[in-house]
Amino acid sequence: RRPLPCTDAAADGPQRCAEDSVPFLLLVRSLQGLAARQVLPANRDGDRSGGSLRAMASKKESPGQQKTLRVAMTLFSAEHCSFVGRTWTSESCQWEDQTTSVQQNVAFHTSSQDTSLHVVMELVLDSREHSAVCIGWCLQPLAQLLSAAMQGDDSNPGSTSLRLKVYHGSPRCLLHMSAPFDDDRRLVSRIGTELICNLSIHSSLVEAMSFLTSNVLLGQHSCARSTAIFFIDISTYATKACSVSFGDSK
Repeated sequence: RRPLPCTDAAADGPQRCAEDSVPFLLLVRSLQGLAARQVLPANRDGDRSGGSLRAMASKKESPGQQKTLRVAMTLFSAEHCSFVGRTWTSESCQWEDQTTSVQQNVAFHTSSQDTSLHVVMELVLDSREHSAVCIGWCLQPLAQLLSAAMQGDDSNPGSTSLRLKVYHGSPRCLLHMSAPFDDDRRLVSRIGTELICNLSIHSSLVEAMSFLTSNVLLGQHSCARSTAIFFIDISTYATKACSVSFGDSK
């Protein structure tokens, strides 16, 4: 087997970037077609907090009790049957039944030759009584992302829209499965539920790729050590280039 396609430590200076490395910008736009009553679990026995979360879903909540959604993104290597690198987690977004707006960017670069890598996004719901409830997850091969980004939409050649299936359960089930995952009957999608994303080639990241380890996820809410090193490297070694924005995506 080849070694895992990501190193955990950043180099002390510019790194050699593979010639086949491609910079991506993924905008997670919204979650559509899912209501809280479909996903919230009932309270555990003995909980005196006043009924189940399913019942709470039908009640109007005060601002301090509102439910929020987070998206956790990581990469998975089917070849090694292992998650790769650190997980990026979005900021909390206010939950809305049927359509929850996320509007957050994630950038990274990766080799176009590694066909075993998949993008995994886990949807996490937080409420007053329960935190970090996994309500589904999405899976997309990087090879398909590359093909989609190169093709683009007719109306916007530099970007393409993605509508990702949302599966029941947890993405940790991938550790007990083998590719191709689409052929596995244990994967059951939530009918009518999709995660809407936009994908493009991140042109402003091209000159900065030699300062950033491949398969490291960077976003508006990233706090990974490699992110801080990345920006220090950019200011120290590349004063000419690279202002890479992860700000307002609306």
